[in-house]
This record gives sequence, structure tokens and C-alpha cells, in this order.
Amino acid sequence: MQDLVGLSRSRKLCCECGEWSADAVLVQVIESGSGPGGLLYACRAPCAVICAGRHCAPDWLRAQYLDDSGGQAGEATP
Repeated sequence: MQDLVGLSRSRKLCCECGEWSADAVLVQVIESGSGPGGLLYACRAPCAVICAGRHCAPDWLRAQYLDDSGGQAGEATP
């Protein structure tokens, strides 16, 4: 059986595709009034870009992955 404790230290589970990623980025901080909150991570591409396009995405995530028109940062727009 896989050592999940060791795996979780170096990799994060992508909230979008469900794959383990060593290159995951934080995409959402879940705050809770009572009890612990949580952190959601996603693969850098394409999952973090998908998360950045959602209405609930934090401003810092949108700024990193989306341009002003809502497209992927660095992407040519017609």
C-alpha cells in the first residue's frame, strides 16, 4: 500500500482533476467560523487556470492566471 503520509508532504491533491501533483498551487482558502478551515490546491495547468476563471476565485489567483479579458494570461486573443 502506498505511503500516503509521505506522499502528502511532497505532493498535493488537485481539487479539479483528482491527481496528485508535486507542482500544485493554492487556489482557494476556505474559512470557517467554527472548526478548522481548509486549503484547496490545483495542478498549475490546466486546472489552476480553470479555477481562476470561476466567480469565487480569489483576486490573487485571477491576477496570476488570467488577463484583464478573462482569458489565460499570455494567451493571444483574436
